[in-house]
Amino acid sequence: MSKLSESYIWNKTLLSMQFLADTMKEMSQEGFITKQDLYELSEKQIIEKVEKCEYGNIAKRFEFWRNAEQIEDSDEPVEGAYCVSINPKKRYIVPLIRKENEFIRINKVSERAKENIEAFLNYNPKKYACLEFKI
Repeated sequence: MSKLSESYIWNKTLLSMQFLADTMKEMSQEGFITKQDLYELSEKQIIEKVEKCEYGNIAKRFEFWRNAEQIEDSDEPVEGAYCVSINPKKRYIVPLIRKENEFIRINKVSERAKENIEAFLNYNPKKYACLEFKI
């Protein structure tokens, strides 16, 4: 499995995507960013708006998240921490390849492909990913 595709199922990636979505939602609800901004401003300009937002410690939480070195995994939500429980669907493709005059699934001819698919299907992270803001 490629490093990139593997990263999409990690709790730290899922927490990060949800954190950014929640940040944008909160800023939108409070009028600090508009839907139009999301269409017209560059990523850099959006980040600058987040970094300058003083409402509800948004800027401080964003900075803490940006510099976080560790996200905790837990079977239960951690009191006082930003925790998300996301159970994404596991989607994968087993390519059909041509071998001589027949078509065969890649996991039937490649041990590496078979191991990667099995590792993906057997990956079971803890239920929650949590980030304790120290601001």
